[in-house]
Amino acid sequence: VDALRGRAGGLLIEGGPGLGKTSLLAEANRMAVAAGMAHLDLDLEGASVAAALFDAASHAGLQVEPKGEGTATASDCAPLVRALLNQPERVRESAPYTTYRACEGLLAELTARRPLLLTLDGLERFPPDDARMLAELLGKQAGSRLLVVATSSGDARAPASTAFAAAGNVSRLELRTLSAGAVHHLVEKRAGGCAPSSELVQHLFEVGEGNPMLTLELFDHLQQTNAVEREAGTLHVTRPWDEIPTPPRCTEHFGAALRQLPEDQREVLRAAAVDGVEFDGQAVAAALGRPPIAILRTLQAIWRQGGLLRIRDEGYRFEHGLLREWIYRSLPAEERAALHRAIAVHLVERPGTPAADPARLGRHWEAAGEPERAKPY
Repeated sequence: VDALRGRAGGLLIEGGPGLGKTSLLAEANRMAVAAGMAHLDLDLEGASVAAALFDAASHAGLQVEPKGEGTATASDCAPLVRALLNQPERVRESAPYTTYRACEGLLAELTARRPLLLTLDGLERFPPDDARMLAELLGKQAGSRLLVVATSSGDARAPASTAFAAAGNVSRLELRTLSAGAVHHLVEKRAGGCAPSSELVQHLFEVGEGNPMLTLELFDHLQQTNAVEREAGTLHVTRPWDEIPTPPRCTEHFGAALRQLPEDQREVLRAAAVDGVEFDGQAVAAALGRPPIAILRTLQAIWRQGGLLRIRDEGYRFEHGLLREWIYRSLPAEERAALHRAIAVHLVERPGTPAADPARLGRHWEAAGEPERAKPY
């Protein structure tokens, strides 16, 4: 509504994968088009903000007329905007100030014609300088009919998210996970009104971590593999949880994500999966016999790519417990035991710290095949 009235603004939709960010972006597009707004979706794959903006405008067939023929673009900028619309690949070769002026002129022209919605799915992939430029452009267009809606799957402290949200006219919307009660209602609706048992709800809540998309994926898989049955109007699980394989679509998704990583990063994730959903870099370094600083830098590199890890106050955690479980199951038994043993030895050698939690230590000794050493814990 503000954009339609000439008050530009932005909205940053934040949250992990599967919480509905892309669906909200699609709904924003639907509502904007219904309200008569123009829409440009910026494809950020391998492109800067400026390149993505001119690519989208060029593909939409937009043109800027010479000054005096209905254009709102500044006279000294109109030729540049026209040239870049005709050859958007030249944006990548232009100086930063030139591209900034060109983007400013293009947005002024487009919003003078019609209210404009710009959508960006995956702001965390932006270099911080690009996100900062987008925020500055939004500030310069404060009196125009412009709305920018972006999503971010990265940490709220990610540089690009912070830079974009720094604009005074940007609001933030954080999508949160479902409660156990909400998971119950979601599954019941999916099952056609048949109530799930408390055990089923608890498992889906813990493994799916309140993620709506992942919860439904898990439940659909249970139905397809006949791992649930209806009894007296309630859905019950028919097999032990550890006998139920990871859903194929999750396996494909996790496999594709890990194949994009170099081997040293995959190795770090395998060791981290042995420590648990939550882990710390020192334990992973000890398990692999590597310097802690090297492992911490590798974990930072994995986190910056988004979708696999989250940063905690002390250490890291996997984005999804199911991801950790899938990596852990993929390890040969002998390798798992050796990594558990290395982490247990490390924890024994650093007593008096939160990392030496007795339950954690006992679990590692047990999984290392040394139950006698696990007993004291």
